Amino acid sequence: MIKITSVNFPKDLYNSFKENNVVVFAGAGVSMGKPSGLPSFSKLADDIAECFGEKPMCRDKRDPLYRPIDLFLDELSPNNKMAINKRAAEILNDRYKKPNDLHMNIIKLFKDTKNIRIVTTNFDRLFTKAFHKVYEKNAKLKIYSNPALPLGGNFNGIVHLHGSLADPEHMVLTRTHFGRAYLTDGGVRRFLLPLFQKYTVLFIGYSLDDVVMDYLQRALPHETMQKRYILTGSKADESNKWKSLGVEPIRFEITKEKENDYSNLYDLVDKLANRLNRNLIDWENKLSSHCSKKPQSLDAEAVGEVIEALENRDIVTTFIQVNNNTDWIQWVYERGMLDNLFKETQLNKIDRILGIWLSNFSKIL
Repeated sequence: MIKITSVNFPKDLYNSFKENNVVVFAGAGVSMGKPSGLPSFSKLADDIAECFGEKPMCRDKRDPLYRPIDLFLDELSPNNKMAINKRAAEILNDRYKKPNDLHMNIIKLFKDTKNIRIVTTNFDRLFTKAFHKVYEKNAKLKIYSNPALPLGGNFNGIVHLHGSLADPEHMVLTRTHFGRAYLTDGGVRRFLLPLFQKYTVLFIGYSLDDVVMDYLQRALPHETMQKRYILTGSKADESNKWKSLGVEPIRFEITKEKENDYSNLYDLVDKLANRLNRNLIDWENKLSSHCSKKPQSLDAEAVGEVIEALENRDIVTTFIQVNNNTDWIQWVYERGMLDNLFKETQLNKIDRILGIWLSNFSKIL
């Protein structure tokens, strides 16, 4: 684990981002924050029901009137599914909507435009707007939308898995739609299977009771899959439920003082994007600050940054250039990073660089 803000972030997921082998799976929660302000799937269902003159969804699963969202929408207009899609498109109209910071920072998680891999179950096109805010207006981005999906094991760009507002007819909303996309016709399943086999996946903006999670578990086998993670503000006792779905939770705290305050999530993705995109000058500034202090005085996040520098062939040179503090010799030694210097073994590049650093101290001492 590495520390980013107050969150324990899996090191192998971090490394997968560095190796350009991650797909971010973005749900409704991403587009709910200001200034985007779009509704959750359940709120959308209530708004559609209102358009039909019907009561909102029953949320109590113990109530006989309770229906999952996809079934609730199916029953609103059993003989005319396009009426559901039309109402949804009217409600979600994103013409004047703006992307929020989470959209922007998810785009920034990727090294460059050629390595962006975002799959979203949202119908809005705010990721496209965010892309053009992050990059110049003429930057190229591939955009796919159900049913015209790319090869799941070899794609880049933004994929609207359930369709988009550009073509409301093909938006996946009702149980009939979901069943056809994931199970009967299986176009979505055919896209997802090779995707989950090849790429590490990070879910953002989903909850345990999300309809998408239900269909993913029914449509995809657990075997031969790469790792799957989710950024979640759920309670610790829900971790086992996520794990039972084959998804490793990465927990962030939701601010208790404010209901539905996801500022910690925004902060985490912002800091993660900044760290992934840090150049050598940025690393020099960070390491200069860290190494001027006693190693015992650093917090967990700073320690993790130093360890990352020591394990990276390109950054370790910066570490020895800015570190002339003898307090660090014992700290580096205790972590086994100097062991090869005292063994009869072939030294790698990092070993040789640290050997130079150590010998410079011996000249001084």
